[in-house]
Amino acid sequence: MNTTDRRAFLFGLSALPLAAAMAPRGAEAGLLKFRLLPEASSVAFSFKLAGIRRTGKMPIRTAEIDIDRGDPQYSTVDVTVDAARASTRLPFVAEAMRSFSVLNVDQFPTIHFVSTRVRPGPSGILAGGGEIDGDLTMRGITRPVTFGVKVGPATKGDQMAMQLIGDLSRSAFGASGFSELVGDKIQLDVMATLVPG
Repeated sequence: MNTTDRRAFLFGLSALPLAAAMAPRGAEAGLLKFRLLPEASSVAFSFKLAGIRRTGKMPIRTAEIDIDRGDPQYSTVDVTVDAARASTRLPFVAEAMRSFSVLNVDQFPTIHFVSTRVRPGPSGILAGGGEIDGDLTMRGITRPVTFGVKVGPATKGDQMAMQLIGDLSRSAFGASGFSELVGDKIQLDVMATLVPG
C-alpha cells in the first residue's frame, strides 16, 4: 500500500462508522465476533539502526476480535504475532533481531497482545478512533501497553479493517541486544483484516 492509498484508507476509517457493529449505546445488545484473514494482515515495525530509520514486518498468526455493539468499551482484542518470521530488507539485521539477545525466537516464537480495556474516542464509536490498553507478552515478559485504534470497512462489505499503532521499549522486554547500534524505541503498526465468525 503506497503512502497516498494509506492516507486515503486512514481518512476513510476516521470518517465512516462501522454500521451496526459500532452503533452507540442503545443499539441491539450482543457481541460480533471476527476472525483473521492472515494473507491480508501483518505487523509493520520501525526502528533506528545507526541513526537511520529502518522498517520490517511480522505476520499475524491469530487474531480474535469481539465487538460489543451496545458498548464498544467492552470489546476485546487478542492478537498473536509470529516473531519467528520477522523480516526486514536487510537479511543480516533480521537474523540479529531473531537472535537470543533480541527476540530469542527459538524459545519465544510469538508475541501476544490481549486487551484489558477499550476506550472509544469522543464519537463513542471505534470507527472514530480510540485507544486500547492491554498486556503485551514478548520473550516471556508481560508489560502493559496502550495502542491507538481505528476500525472500519475493508475492501469487501463483510470484512473489517483494524489498525493498532503504538510504541514500545524493547529493553523493557529484555530485547536489549545490539543497543550500541539499534535504538530502544520500536514503533508498531498492526493492520488486521477480519471477517465475521
